[in-house]
Amino acid sequence: MTLQRNGQGTQRMIYLVFNISYLHEVRLFSHLLTFFIICFSLKFLFKVYVSRFDVRISLQSMPQPGQPDNMKVNLTVQFHNISSNVEGTGLWKVSMYDSVNDEGDIGEGSQYVEQILPEPQQSEAYLGTDVVFEQFDQTFDIYPAFSCQTEYQYLCLKFIKGDNPSVNFELHPSSGVVACMYICREQEEPPPGKSINDMFM
Repeated sequence: MTLQRNGQGTQRMIYLVFNISYLHEVRLFSHLLTFFIICFSLKFLFKVYVSRFDVRISLQSMPQPGQPDNMKVNLTVQFHNISSNVEGTGLWKVSMYDSVNDEGDIGEGSQYVEQILPEPQQSEAYLGTDVVFEQFDQTFDIYPAFSCQTEYQYLCLKFIKGDNPSVNFELHPSSGVVACMYICREQEEPPPGKSINDMFM
């Protein structure tokens, strides 16, 4: 009925609608193309390679039986210079546990804290320099290992990619890196002139 009444006017309307649809499709295609380019880049280009993981732990008091020990933790992660810069949230995870060896094997009797990084530090960006997690508090019962009363005499920290980072990237090695410290000390008190932390050196 509309075509019979005013064919010319109807043709203009169809022409305009066609152009609007076409422009919308072009924009949609552009967004999809950008999306796939970003996904391709995130999947294949963002790779970081850990070269070194340094741990320093300071105890605030002598370990005591039956209570968690307060400690200050400082971590430094170095990456190979071929690594891609990575920024986002939830990038990293550091677990703390005790082990029977310096390889960081986890046994049935291991104490295990899955994530010790405070939330803001989980999102420390890697921008070509070391990633440093400075002076944060953690509690962990190290007395059994410290007093040599258990076979789990190594305190270990594992650095790995976060469980659900906001940006996709590959960490190498993909299994993360582990640093372990032998903390069994048959001498329960530090020597004269030494502190408890000197016993960890």
